[in-house]
Amino acid sequence: MEDSVSVLTTSDSVVQENNIQYSEEMVENDPTTCTSNSDICKLPKSSWTWDGPSSKTIVSQFDLECASSFITSLSQSSFFLGCLLGSFVLTILADTSLGRKNLLVLSCFFMSLASATTVFSTNVWTYSCFKFLIGFWRSSIATCVLVLLTEKVSTEWRFTVGVVEYFFFTFGCMTLPGIAYLNRNSS
Repeated sequence: MEDSVSVLTTSDSVVQENNIQYSEEMVENDPTTCTSNSDICKLPKSSWTWDGPSSKTIVSQFDLECASSFITSLSQSSFFLGCLLGSFVLTILADTSLGRKNLLVLSCFFMSLASATTVFSTNVWTYSCFKFLIGFWRSSIATCVLVLLTEKVSTEWRFTVGVVEYFFFTFGCMTLPGIAYLNRNSS
């Protein structure tokens, strides 16, 4: 859900707020008034509020509404950069000294640890660092599970086992909208 700002309603060049009507020229000359075409970055922070809770998104939680698009998309980019680097580094470890089973346990542990510590992020930079670590450790989990599952069965069942594993992933993805609907009022 995108963040939205409480805005005055406009009808026929008259702005109305709390049953008080203002002409459009009065509103345009007032730098503290937020209309539907206002730039909120030019307004004082006290002149507008979020419609929902301020901790709902990264932009509202860290006050990034006037930040550049680089900063607002930094956390997602960090996650995918972590996935990219982790897939190169951790696959080498899985094939050499560490082994797939040990790497799977280690990846699950460190991904869980990074996920839990994300809650304590005080700014977008630490949040993005934790997202990078989550992506880094997450990158090897699916591959390790698939290889460990298919190595344990005979060659005639490998295809079936490999496909069945992804049925559970698909089923999990299909249940997410239902879970989100049930938790729609929690933040």
